Amino acid sequence: MKKSTALSRVLLSLNDFVLSLSDDEIEKINSGEYYISHKINKSKPRKTEEIKSKISEIDCHAILSDLESVISRSQGRDLIDYYLKNKAQLELFAKYIDVAVMRSDKVDKIKENIIESTVGAKLRSQAIQGKEI
Repeated sequence: MKKSTALSRVLLSLNDFVLSLSDDEIEKINSGEYYISHKINKSKPRKTEEIKSKISEIDCHAILSDLESVISRSQGRDLIDYYLKNKAQLELFAKYIDVAVMRSDKVDKIKENIIESTVGAKLRSQAIQGKEI
């Protein structure tokens, strides 16, 4: 990492800290009796991202059973759009059903892979067996 980038991050962090101080704290520092102490701690993941990406194994099982009951790829797509709201959820579900996902895959590509491995596989199998859909 460049020194200028590192310095910029440090200054931004310090700026955020100073802006979070209350008026009373600023007065204490201004009086000279107190000083600023800044610790370096490991960043914690944002809880909102964790909450947004959480889907349980029970949810995954329910989504999979619903996907197995649809009769067209478009219905499968609608179902995925309804249940899985973001890339993190799609990745978790894909992992649950053993569908490979690359880090560079876009949301639409992940959805297509999920649909092809569930609904598409069933439709292809039925077409090969000559069963009506």
